Amino acid sequence: MNNPKVSVIMAVYNTEKYLKESIESILNQSFSDFEFIIINDWSTDTSADIIESYSRLDSRIIFLQNEVNSWISKTRNKWLKSAKWEYIANFDSDDLAETNWLETQISFLENNKEISVCGSNINFINKESKLVQKLKYPETDKDIKDSLYYVNPFVHSTVVIRKLCFDEVWFYNEIIKNAEDLDLWFRFSNKWYILHNTQKYLVNYRIHWANTIIVKRKGMIKSTLLLLKSNNIFSKIKLNPNALKFFIVSFIKYSYVIFLINLKK
Repeated sequence: MNNPKVSVIMAVYNTEKYLKESIESILNQSFSDFEFIIINDWSTDTSADIIESYSRLDSRIIFLQNEVNSWISKTRNKWLKSAKWEYIANFDSDDLAETNWLETQISFLENNKEISVCGSNINFINKESKLVQKLKYPETDKDIKDSLYYVNPFVHSTVVIRKLCFDEVWFYNEIIKNAEDLDLWFRFSNKWYILHNTQKYLVNYRIHWANTIIVKRKGMIKSTLLLLKSNNIFSKIKLNPNALKFFIVSFIKYSYVIFLINLKK
């Protein structure tokens, strides 16, 4: 690789239970040439203290604070503009990255210049960080784009994006709450960027009772339906067997892990 550099951005709001583990999973990456922008979105727990303590230990951390709680899209947008490097990785503050996450994604993008966005498969973990389930995501550009009309074909914490994509398409839509990442993939798709998911399991996606997909599931469904309607779902939907299979499998597996969380609530 020709010394590429990455801006890892983590927006934090009241995730003190998982924040240390999440931060350490980034700091311990085998690919180490990155700036780590951590934004405290006016947390009411000890998240700010945790971030500050790590920022004293590692110079790669840039600790920023919002003056008010600004929601995740606005928070990301505010600080994306200050990201310096050619790759952007937005990571959630309760997930865990495998040590080779950045190295794998950056190496792939460096060797495949035509691809703009690269995600990966995931492991579902519970609040104790124990493996619950695995989920394989669509790999090819065609399967990913066809899946957009069924289900979100990326897990946001897995994705590394070329910064020029944000420069051309702009950032997250601050009006669309709970489906802002799906909206971004639609806009990237409409720009004819090539999308990809490596078939390695690079991120541990934590499911717990405070997850947005559980707490705000009604809002997510509503936002997703409105987004699909605005993108003319009925005129563009394609009966791709791989996309349909992914929709069914992901629905079953998400339902299973959410059932387990509710069971232990």
